[in-house]
Amino acid sequence: MPASSGAVPTRLLALLDWIAPPRGRAASVWRRRMLALALAGFALLALVPYAAGMYVAVSAGDRSVILVDTIAYALLLTVVFARRAPFAWRAGTVLAVSLLVGAFLLTRFGPTTSGYVWLLVAPIMASVFFTVRVSLGLLALEAALLAWIGSTLVSNTALWPVRQPGDVDAWLASSTSFLAITLLLSYSIATLFKGLAREAEARQAAEREADRQQQLAALGTIATAIAHDVNNLLQPLLSDLELLRHGALDDGERAALLDRMVSGIDQARGLTRRAQQFARPTADSRVPIDLARVVPETVRAIRAMVPTSVQLRLTPVASTHVLADAAEIQRLLVLLVANAAESLPPGGSVNITVVSCDRHAMAVEPPSGAHRITFGSSDRAISDAADRMVMIQVHDDGAGMTPTAMTALRASIAASGSYDVEVLGLATVQETVEDLGGILRLCSRVGDGSCAEVFLPEHDGPLTSVQTGEWRLAEAATTPLPVTAGVTPVPPADSPANAILVVDDEPAVLQATGRLLERMGYRAVCTSDPLAVEGMLPTIDPPVALVLSDVHMPGLDGWQLADRLRASHPQMPVVMMSGHADSLLTPTADHPGVVALVAKPFTSKELGDTIALALQ
Repeated sequence: MPASSGAVPTRLLALLDWIAPPRGRAASVWRRRMLALALAGFALLALVPYAAGMYVAVSAGDRSVILVDTIAYALLLTVVFARRAPFAWRAGTVLAVSLLVGAFLLTRFGPTTSGYVWLLVAPIMASVFFTVRVSLGLLALEAALLAWIGSTLVSNTALWPVRQPGDVDAWLASSTSFLAITLLLSYSIATLFKGLAREAEARQAAEREADRQQQLAALGTIATAIAHDVNNLLQPLLSDLELLRHGALDDGERAALLDRMVSGIDQARGLTRRAQQFARPTADSRVPIDLARVVPETVRAIRAMVPTSVQLRLTPVASTHVLADAAEIQRLLVLLVANAAESLPPGGSVNITVVSCDRHAMAVEPPSGAHRITFGSSDRAISDAADRMVMIQVHDDGAGMTPTAMTALRASIAASGSYDVEVLGLATVQETVEDLGGILRLCSRVGDGSCAEVFLPEHDGPLTSVQTGEWRLAEAATTPLPVTAGVTPVPPADSPANAILVVDDEPAVLQATGRLLERMGYRAVCTSDPLAVEGMLPTIDPPVALVLSDVHMPGLDGWQLADRLRASHPQMPVVMMSGHADSLLTPTADHPGVVALVAKPFTSKELGDTIALALQ
């Protein structure tokens, strides 16, 4: 990949942050970077005049110049490397060195040297490092120094000879001009810095608010998915409770029913833990987790926020372990998939892959014409990586990004100074990945989409019982009503019954709904594959009178299924059921085949009334 145009500013920023690590509020960060810039300038640029001064002093045999300049330069170098020293001490030392060098040069050699320049620097830097009051205090000290030097000129006791009678008047004019200019510059720069600091703090506050809103949006996505899963847990519980209250059960049936209820409650405990961890992920909560459990559940939750026109595909995930908080993995996937989906046109797709790889696989060159950016030094990152890594890849088939756009994206993320939601999201991903000891790479090619790759160290330790038990959220530990992609009839009632085709990707809900319909006297036909519905309808006898479908399903959602049935079976009524509140707000007029909506969890009476109304 060609060198980024933002490489030099990024490296300079890294150097300044090394000299004076940024801490505190935005104004404090600014002051520290200005101090770092001053120290870098003194350490590098002052080396030339220091060498020239040493040469002149040695030639003239002036040991005082050699001593003062060497002490001053040594102090500045000491301050550069004293990174743990307090800011006030480091900044005060810089001001003291500037003031003392200027006083020495003016006292020893007069106005023909750079003494005025050194004195000028001190109040200006004081107005940036501290306050205007400190700057005015230094300026008053310099005025006293200049007045004392002027008195030595009048009394003819100056260390440098007065060559002409007008030198005293020239000294007075130059000193007053110097003080006036220094006062003006110091006050102006202090005012400018104060305004910039306020703007930086406002920007920082805006970034924090944008990041907070983004985290709330991610939390809302997971919370919506959790609410949906809770409703899916409550549905079989509610059905079983009704059966327990009204049904005549033998001991074996009652025991199986109670086992299902205990299993559902245990899964609900896992849901609450999942919500708490996502809201407050911490380094202390990092444990070995299996991505084969976490990633599919997270992708299922993300489907609710991805437009239905965008396809979300997940390659089957093998059992791979990483040391992380499950909420951190969830947040990474939410942000990466959201960024990918937002840039896609209708019909686009986002593909998610999780594989275990050798660290040398990271050194593979990108495809021809593609441009890649790696956060941090890619060579160092690969050499420091663990022997085994887990790659989480999110690839979209959008328009892709040009090299210029990739360069601008990298600079924006590195600078962390953009209000753009996409940049803020990727910056959050970068911080999380680095905190997990991983590597983030972005790759794109015009016309071939973009790809985000997260490499995390693979963990080969065992999983705890908590991690292995809480991620399959809506899968009951029971075996009634076997569910397949084909037809699974429920034994009909004594009298002829209407056949109802139930479609839901959640096995527990599908089984519970089938049992509920059976008790209500209907013949239930259950499938977890919405794509198979049209092919199943002609094979079912008696003919299906109504389709009862969930809304959010992989491959084909309920609304799309209803539209297909409207075209192929115009007289087939469809009832939609959903645990998502937003789905219940969708106008049925947009989908003429849908005759009713029912919210999960529902009672037998609510479902019975809805079906009876739909069949009229």
